[in-house]
Amino acid sequence: MTNKMFSVAIITYNQEKYISQTLDSILNQEHDYSYEIVIGEDCSTDNTKKVIEEYVQKYPQIIKPLYNAKNKGIINNYYNVIEHCSGKYIMECAGDDYWLPGKVKKQIEFMEANHDVGMCYGKAKILDMSVNKMQKK
Repeated sequence: MTNKMFSVAIITYNQEKYISQTLDSILNQEHDYSYEIVIGEDCSTDNTKKVIEEYVQKYPQIIKPLYNAKNKGIINNYYNVIEHCSGKYIMECAGDDYWLPGKVKKQIEFMEANHDVGMCYGKAKILDMSVNKMQKK
């Protein structure tokens, strides 16, 4: 049995511009749960791997990088990351997305209080960069 309450599954490819915001939004969540962040870096041609490695140096007990030897593609990369997650719950975050404050605490509390529920999700907001406006989806 794992001692981690949750794992965050991230797959990334050429997301150098976004991966720091993604990781910061997860690392800055307020909660007392043990967790890990499993990142499948799929042979990016930009500096995504370098950015991830900087976070691994700061958070070696939390961030578990999976540096693929050759590009697996989105589906195989995803399955590989999921196989390496050891938390009671698995939360997903794309390498170019980020979490708003309170997400982890709210969702874990919900799951712990509702053992008959197998999955939950939250609404997403989409930032339209062309007009710099947030839209609910």
